[in-house]
Amino acid sequence: MKKYVERCFSLYEDEIDKDALEKHFRSYFTHVFENKLENVIDWEKQTLPNHLMKAEKQDDVHSRLSFLDSTNSELSKKSPKRKKKKVKHAMMILENANSEENLKSIEKRKSRFSIEQKNKGVKSRLNFANRNTNLIQYEPVETVHLKDVRIKGTCTLIDKKYFRLTTLPDPSTVRSENVLCESLEFHKKQWTKEHNYRYTCDQFKSIRQDLTVQGIVNEFSIVVYETHARIALEAGDNAEFNQCQSQLKQLYKTLDSKCRKEFMCYRILYAIFVKNYGDLAEELYNVYKEIIDENLQFSVDFAHAWVIGNYSKLFCLYRNPPHMSSYIIDWFITNEREEAIKKMIKVYRPSLEIDVVQNYLKMDNVDDVVSLCSNIGVEINDGVIDCKYYTNLFTQNN
Repeated sequence: MKKYVERCFSLYEDEIDKDALEKHFRSYFTHVFENKLENVIDWEKQTLPNHLMKAEKQDDVHSRLSFLDSTNSELSKKSPKRKKKKVKHAMMILENANSEENLKSIEKRKSRFSIEQKNKGVKSRLNFANRNTNLIQYEPVETVHLKDVRIKGTCTLIDKKYFRLTTLPDPSTVRSENVLCESLEFHKKQWTKEHNYRYTCDQFKSIRQDLTVQGIVNEFSIVVYETHARIALEAGDNAEFNQCQSQLKQLYKTLDSKCRKEFMCYRILYAIFVKNYGDLAEELYNVYKEIIDENLQFSVDFAHAWVIGNYSKLFCLYRNPPHMSSYIIDWFITNEREEAIKKMIKVYRPSLEIDVVQNYLKMDNVDDVVSLCSNIGVEINDGVIDCKYYTNLFTQNN
């Protein structure tokens, strides 16, 4: 614990920072000793404070920041307003991704959302604080921050329910990595046998929580999130899948996995599902930094067909997707087919045969085509659709 304090003070040279750090430690260690955590926390792995509380010095700090106000306002005025539609951004990347001009343009956009200056003492920290409202302060010490706590679990239970933490975790309720490995294999088999998603999801969230409170970030943690994501796909739980893939995206920045490109493909398809053109453009840009495999090639082709409305290619690709891509596409393919039927009705005259629609949509069962037509209010008489009538009807409804 003493070495931890020394490491913290060695981070700062400015006396203002040291005073603030000392004040923080008074309240922090009071909490530690009152709750008898001095022997629970792993001080060698405990994260170092990277920002300080200066609540008592607000007036002094604000006076130092005053010279930055005019500079920041000028910079904000110079920031260009980007009024192009997100669809055009996606199209630009799809059609001209490798051009030097486009790569520079995308890098420029990305730089707007990142802080490029390095931390150079109090001045840079104050500048950052001024741009982000007023002052960055610590939350009360009583608040549980899993990233700030590192413990060593001693629990040996394979099956453990997930509970949201409201207090600092007890090491006796947290499982070590070896036990978590056994738990992972056990629940993978249980899912295969019983397909009880509610139970399985609860167990995986418990495993993920035990990883987090112990600060375990390695290949095993990637396997846990990848496995949970696949199970969520099978169960049709897009919310839990999105949580897993978001965490995987962060893990892939520092750790490699043989399934990384597979999940890049899933992120592109998920962006299409939620119609997030910004994320779609970003993910497509990242693809062109990679060596293309079947996953990435499929996702790029599918995204291109979707953006330009090439339904024929879209439905052909859907017939042969790699890995578990079809699970994500299933979440939105019905809407795409219904839109395709509407467009076919508008361009065909005087009528449209149902078998033509079935072939275009690449559907095996004609009854499913009839059901889709019924969903959009189209009736089929003697195997044909009256295109003129329904075109007028769609126009009136719009």
